[in-house]
Amino acid sequence: MSSILYSTKLFTFSQNSTFNDRDCDCDCDCRTSSYLPISNAIPTFQDINGPLLTNLTNAYLELTPACNNRCLGCSNVFISDKPTRKMEVAIAPLPIGEWRQIIHKLVPYIDRLSITGGEPTLYKDFTEFLKLLDEYDLSFTLFTNARWSRPKNVVNTLNQIKGLKGLLISLHGQDASTHEAFTLVPGSYDETIKNIKLATQAGIAVTLSTIITRYSYTQSQAIYQLGQELGVKQVVFNRYVGLTNDDCAPSPVQLKQALVDIEAMRVKGAGVKLSVTVPQCFHPTSATGCGAGESFITIDPWGNVKPCNHTPMIVGNLRYDSVEKLMASKQLDYWRNLPLAGCKDCSALAICGGGCRAEAMLNQNNQDSLMIQSFMPQNQVSFFVLPDYLHPIATQDFTTEDFVDEIDLPVREALLASLDGSITLKDLGIKYGQALLDLIGLMHREGIIEFT
Repeated sequence: MSSILYSTKLFTFSQNSTFNDRDCDCDCDCRTSSYLPISNAIPTFQDINGPLLTNLTNAYLELTPACNNRCLGCSNVFISDKPTRKMEVAIAPLPIGEWRQIIHKLVPYIDRLSITGGEPTLYKDFTEFLKLLDEYDLSFTLFTNARWSRPKNVVNTLNQIKGLKGLLISLHGQDASTHEAFTLVPGSYDETIKNIKLATQAGIAVTLSTIITRYSYTQSQAIYQLGQELGVKQVVFNRYVGLTNDDCAPSPVQLKQALVDIEAMRVKGAGVKLSVTVPQCFHPTSATGCGAGESFITIDPWGNVKPCNHTPMIVGNLRYDSVEKLMASKQLDYWRNLPLAGCKDCSALAICGGGCRAEAMLNQNNQDSLMIQSFMPQNQVSFFVLPDYLHPIATQDFTTEDFVDEIDLPVREALLASLDGSITLKDLGIKYGQALLDLIGLMHREGIIEFT
């Protein structure tokens, strides 16, 4: 067999990770072409031509530019004190009546919302806005830093809103020094931790959102463990998106170390997830391509529509334009088809989409800064993303000598004994790690393994 280290990557996803059930799972929605139904012939990603997703299902509503943190790596492009943040924040955000009109336009197309900011709880009509969502029977996730001026009131209000699916709370380090190196607000760590506890103890589902920085890149395991102690649902680790020379941006070596650690935890069954797409040529991960401008759009505090909250690109305004007009606009079409240099013929294009378009745009580049080189078809690189509940089963007899040398003999023997359909991909990953999953992917590619 050819070497698994260079030929095949097999990533698994949880049975619960469906595209209509990600409400408090991530910062950036992933592209649905990476989660494919299993049929008799499981396609590899290089067999897929063009995007499979064209339907809008989610919208990010940025209620206010106001925030009580001053995060160096904030994704909101309307912050005025950063060189990439151009919009004037002195203009008052939309009143509740204009948000009602925007939501009314969105309702026929979406099945959920992500409510963000700034810090959304600082919006002057926050409680009335949440009640408005219930009027439309909309489910939503609240993205927040959990630094609430009246925490008990906030939690009580949230518990009365039927559409709330959970909170995505920003926590950027295992301790105060790491977290506050990012937020630039002394005391913000203790306040956030206190209110995470308050929310989870009140029965509200909480997911942590952690941006990987040069300060936190070694802390993935510790942050996950802290989340477990706080009673959170899972931890979503986000790649830093901003200027490559920002003070908090990790170096490529630091980011790669964090990705390795996070993937190892995920394969071992930890409740962690990667968000914000990473080029597969930089480092193979389970992070899939981005659905910005396809499955979701962002509406800023003044009604302007952007593909995502990381980009300054404005394609129209929902106060005046229809959803149909904006989704069919030349600007959004340009975004979807934004050429990323070196990616056209890559066999991994359908899984990572060439990386982050917003990052390339912010850095005035024609490609994601992490992009190294494409996996050309002649390299025979295959990518599989499969549900972790599948059972691999051998289609023919073979011995341990038929395996590649990268897998130790005891692991080969264990795999040989497991290919009778009795064990799931999840359990194999937990026991033996990513290398074994890659071997299973290679064996499937060569027709030796099927899944039931």
